[in-house]
Amino acid sequence: MLRLHDFYHLPPVAEYVRQWVDEPSSLALICGLDPQPTQSQRTVPSQRFSGRVTVFRLMVNEFLAGHPGAVCMMITEDRQLSRFARQFRDQAEVLLVDGSTTYEDHVAAALEQGPDLLVIDPLSAFTLPPMMIAVEAGLNVLSQIDVPYRGSAVFHQLAEWGLPSEGLGQTLSLISVQHVHGLCPHCRQPATIQPEHWMQLTRRYPDLDQNLKHLTRASGPTESGFFFESRGCPTCQETGYIGEKLVFDFLRVETPLLPPYQYRSQLMMSDYLLQLAKEGVLSLTD
Repeated sequence: MLRLHDFYHLPPVAEYVRQWVDEPSSLALICGLDPQPTQSQRTVPSQRFSGRVTVFRLMVNEFLAGHPGAVCMMITEDRQLSRFARQFRDQAEVLLVDGSTTYEDHVAAALEQGPDLLVIDPLSAFTLPPMMIAVEAGLNVLSQIDVPYRGSAVFHQLAEWGLPSEGLGQTLSLISVQHVHGLCPHCRQPATIQPEHWMQLTRRYPDLDQNLKHLTRASGPTESGFFFESRGCPTCQETGYIGEKLVFDFLRVETPLLPPYQYRSQLMMSDYLLQLAKEGVLSLTD
């Protein structure tokens, strides 16, 4: 059974996940771009795997572990995704969409039963209308969306599918994920950051300049080896990398007052990446 403690993550991630478990939002979306099931891993670069499905499963497990006795209903076409951990099977009911049933049929059934958590997989232009019926009826809904965006940029995709420009009018959580390769701890060494690299970073992320300064103040000058790089060794097969790490972006909108796309993530993925670089998990060039 996948749980958050099974993965390397920075402390704020546990705080945001716990907040969602304790106070589920009307709609929580796990966002990330993953290959389609028909694509071969050999033809899709590994960096394109976001880890979205893994986090999606993890969030269901965290909710059920945090609410013993809670009832979860899952509506999906994916039989593999519908497999719950053994200890949660008494709390879960799966409604498979097939040739004889639709998402609309199963949402209507869920409204009659009123589960503590309704999982609808996936979110798409076709499943958004029935999903909105469940949200507007007051159910707590969790879904996942295959999208390359993160944070408030996800709203642009939802708007194309018909989400009102003013948003949901209810609590919404967006959890965007991506995975990256971790530095090899056996051959990593202090890195000297060239001035032009700093300029490139601040041009790409104008709001990160202050964060970079804060990180260097907190742990010493960058020039003294605050950041790291790996040159490769036999342990990592000369790649400089071992293992993978998930990176996160959290946006929770409690009381919508602004247009959705104007909200800023409480934990930005760019900040999360910088923190991993600070801890020597990633290189600054990554």
